[in-house]
Amino acid sequence: MERKTRGFWTTLVLVLYILGGISSIVTAITNKSLAEIVPEAALSSGMVVYSIISGIIIILISIGIFMWKKVAVYALAVYYPANFLLGLITMDYSRTPLVIGSIIGGIIGIVIAYLIVFSLLKKIKYNEEVENTMNV
Repeated sequence: MERKTRGFWTTLVLVLYILGGISSIVTAITNKSLAEIVPEAALSSGMVVYSIISGIIIILISIGIFMWKKVAVYALAVYYPANFLLGLITMDYSRTPLVIGSIIGGIIGIVIAYLIVFSLLKKIKYNEEVENTMNV
């Protein structure tokens, strides 16, 4: 049976997603300590909860993709656009250059996520076809 491979770039991005999720959780947990040092950088309690939940979700999605779960690939396709839209809704629009950078970064994140999704779905479909021909 053929070994399933994700490719270097997909694996790299998934590892970065996991590191980003861990960073999001750690940042939210250490928020009180940060607020004492830099009060302007403090997160609201809602943002703390959102950061923790978002970090856990992206870690679970990445692990699911590493385990070749099709549902995790679809979850990634939903996660980034939903996260981007939520960011647009909650964004502080008083800092225009920062907003423009965030929007561009969000769109790039969605494009990268969709490139990964299409690549993985193609590989999953190919692997399913190979397994079906081997079982016949």
